[in-house]
Formats: sequence, structure tokens, C-alpha cells
Amino acid sequence: MPLQLYKISSTELTASASTVTFSNIPSGYTDLKVVISSRATGSRDTDAMLIRFNSDSTAGNYSIKWLRGNGSAVTTGDGVGYAGGYVGEFNGGTSTANTFTSQEAHIPNYTNGNQKSFSVDITQEANQTLAYAHILAGLWSGTAAITTITFVDHNSNNFAIGSTATLYGIL
Repeated sequence: MPLQLYKISSTELTASASTVTFSNIPSGYTDLKVVISSRATGSRDTDAMLIRFNSDSTAGNYSIKWLRGNGSAVTTGDGVGYAGGYVGEFNGGTSTANTFTSQEAHIPNYTNGNQKSFSVDITQEANQTLAYAHILAGLWSGTAAITTITFVDHNSNNFAIGSTATLYGIL
């Protein structure tokens, strides 16, 4: 049986915002998918984005492994020490004007009573000489059903006007 995506919620920022949040996420789906096109307002080429499930910002509750490549070099890391789950870099305010990072997060079995795994794919072009592809795998140690997903900028910058995010349920 083919998988079906059902749009639960969508937002496009008409003013900068410190977070992008999906709350009151219904049960009834097998998995969740979040599609984001984002840019930060800070004075950097890139900023780190974090995900928080059910408002949990405890660094020790998230385990992350990531891989990033730019066409000539590959780096890896573990995303330890962030106040939430590190989900990669996204364009900052000094990256090429009007460029946004594309991210897709997949969260399987979001209502079960086990720890929750998630994966993220990212495509980022931050200026005319900097472009990255990221993949990462994460685990949130919480066992409650995920009812809220919040994205924040690790450097306390805002998400820029025009950033979009859409939450889908998968059956």
C-alpha cells in the first residue's frame, strides 16, 4: 500500500520569529514529516537549528549523529551539548540574499511509548562559494507521544520573514 501524506499544519512567516512551533499534533498517523524552508536573521552565514519535542530543551535527552559534505570534503559530528536536538545548519542573515535552506525531517512512530528516532535531510546554499548537503539521525529519549514540535535557532537569532514550515501526517 502506498504511503499517503496529509497536511496537518503550515506556516509562512510574515514577521521574524524566535521559534517555529507545531502544537496539538493529532494522533492517528504512523509517522510525521516536516518540510522547512528557512533562513535566520543573525549576522552569520549559517546558524545551527534545534528541534525540541514536547518543549524538552534538555541537551542530554537528544542523541545526534550527522554527516555534512560540500562537494570536496566531508565532516561528521555528534551534535552533543545543544539545548534540544541539533538538526543541522541553515542560512544566516549574511548568506546570499533571498536564499533559504531546505530541510525535511522524518519522525516515525511518534505516538508509541518508546524513545523517538528522527532523521533530517538538508540542502543549504549560504553564499556563492558555500553549499552543503547534510544528513543526520537522532534519538529523543522521551517516551510520551509527540504533541508539540518546536524549531529554534541555537544562536538565539530569529527565523527570517518568508521562512515556511509544513507538518504532514503519514499513513
